[in-house]
Amino acid sequence: MYEITKPKVIFCDLDNYQTLSAVKSSLKFKTEIILLTGTLPGVRNIQDLLAEGCTGYDEKTLFACPHLSGDDTAFIITSSGVTGLPKGVTRSHRSLLNSAKIPQLFTSETVLFCISPLYWISCIFTLLASLVNGCRRIITNRPYSVEYFTDLVERHQVSFVLTVPHHMAMLAKSPQRQELAARMQAVQSFVCSGSKVPLGIWRELYELLGADRFAVLYGLTEIGGISKNVGGPLGSEGKLLRNVQVRLVDAHGQSLGPNQTGQILVRLRLRWGGYYHNPQETQVTVTPDGKWLLTGDQGYFDDSGCLHYQTRDSDVFKYNHFPIYPKQIEDVILHLPGVQEVAVFAIPNEMSTNLTACAVVRDQDELGGQLTEADVKAIVEQHLSEAYHIRGGVFFVDNLPKTQNNKIQRRRIWPELSEATTHL
Repeated sequence: MYEITKPKVIFCDLDNYQTLSAVKSSLKFKTEIILLTGTLPGVRNIQDLLAEGCTGYDEKTLFACPHLSGDDTAFIITSSGVTGLPKGVTRSHRSLLNSAKIPQLFTSETVLFCISPLYWISCIFTLLASLVNGCRRIITNRPYSVEYFTDLVERHQVSFVLTVPHHMAMLAKSPQRQELAARMQAVQSFVCSGSKVPLGIWRELYELLGADRFAVLYGLTEIGGISKNVGGPLGSEGKLLRNVQVRLVDAHGQSLGPNQTGQILVRLRLRWGGYYHNPQETQVTVTPDGKWLLTGDQGYFDDSGCLHYQTRDSDVFKYNHFPIYPKQIEDVILHLPGVQEVAVFAIPNEMSTNLTACAVVRDQDELGGQLTEADVKAIVEQHLSEAYHIRGGVFFVDNLPKTQNNKIQRRRIWPELSEATTHL
């Protein structure tokens, strides 16, 4: 992303400095790292900028307003990477302000909270919503836990929470969930977005928080919110939001009716700048006339007009809201002696959305015969961060499901393993 966006300044916390410094040394352009927290010899801190003031500037031009259009890019946001490596999603001033100004939902009495990092669209939304609606916004640099989340909500009397399925699953499954929920009565709305909410978790949250307080939001970084389910039927992403138009089309681009599954297309009401410095990806993400965004999501409308999101046409999946790239894990496992082939796939899980698992074809020799599940897990844990660890299991198989042109079909692996286990 840095090579794409080429930032002149990178702000970071002290804890991330060593990582960013190593990244900076490999960049092909000049940039400066400025600390937001802590101090290091020879490294500027944000407080230094404030202390230095504006020496050397002409006071008449210091605060001159630049010429801006509402369609100009305001933010370059990292996509979730569900369809591949993350891309730089451009969002204009107009599109962000239009989605953030919601006077019927936010007032000067509203207290907002979102624990997402700033490079996620959810955090940018709450940042702008607090500014344009005059709300208070609570921020933190501490990691999420159910107890800390509850304490923060109770202490600051948070009334609106934008959250993710994994965090809400942790609340729903907590042994102290009834006590914790009782301490969060100030919250008028929990809005959950980012990935599909498992039905079991959804049902428990309805019972725990009340169906009128728990909502599911379906949206994209590229365009914002699309539909919302407030207390509606389980499994549905709800009715379309204001000023949103959606089409469902089949593989040939033909429009579909109710209860027919196809790709979800969203009308671009405002000018979209596409993916930053990536015209190829931009071109294949919109229709030829430039009027509709191709989401890559599959879904359908029911007879009541509620949208049902089903899946993405992609091998990438999410664990605890973090995108998992199978090939990155496979490349590590393939270094193990005795591994002939490997495919990483997802096993659905209520708490974490998905657990990472892998199917391994062993070499037909002594090394292959000695290969164990512990060996596979150990090499992944040694080379990759915790989010990528194998939690769903290692399955040794004779062969992997493939297409006619020899491409692995990861989405067939778990259903076939499940069926084989059922028939044992």
